[in-house]
Amino acid sequence: MSAGSKPASGGKCPPGVFVLLLFLIVLGMFAFFHLPTQRIKQAQEGVNEDQSGQGARFTELMQSGKNLLDQGLNGAEKAAGLFAEAAQIHGGDLDARLNLANALLLLNRTAEVLEQTQQAITLNPNAAAAHYLRGCAFIREGSFEQAAQSLQIAKQIDHTINAVSYQLGRAHQGLGQWEAATLQFEEVIQFDPLHPSAYYNLSQTYLRTDR
Repeated sequence: MSAGSKPASGGKCPPGVFVLLLFLIVLGMFAFFHLPTQRIKQAQEGVNEDQSGQGARFTELMQSGKNLLDQGLNGAEKAAGLFAEAAQIHGGDLDARLNLANALLLLNRTAEVLEQTQQAITLNPNAAAAHYLRGCAFIREGSFEQAAQSLQIAKQIDHTINAVSYQLGRAHQGLGQWEAATLQFEEVIQFDPLHPSAYYNLSQTYLRTDR
């Protein structure tokens, strides 16, 4: 080695290059963590917007369906369609299932009523309305024993609804259980003295029991 030559640097990285490498590493880490987070945030915002739109549509369907259902048989077909769509949006909504079952009962589509009420009972076993609608469907099918069972459950859950007692009386009539039917019709009249159908059915049970 000549006297004028400089010693080797020992392979050390020049300060400028080191700073540049450090900057690139930090930038890469930022991109690695920040970009996926942005994608997740954007995806979540999209889900929230979709859920908000579905919620508004569900509310609209339920309200329109109820308005049609108030028209009775005339609005039942369209109401059933709206409630069916609402149930597709929120399958776990009890009111959607019950309203759909109610519309279907008006249309005498008893098999579908039984399907919807079963799903409603799965959601809430203590839904008296589901057991009541189920009992009404069984009566229309002539399955009086099953009707009596469903209506008895409905009455155990809420014994204050006269319609349940009346339909239970009809189920007992169908089974030829005249004394049991008489008790139900007498109870209906006790709480609703102007119930014309209960008087007629009670008169029939009185004839059967020689009263």
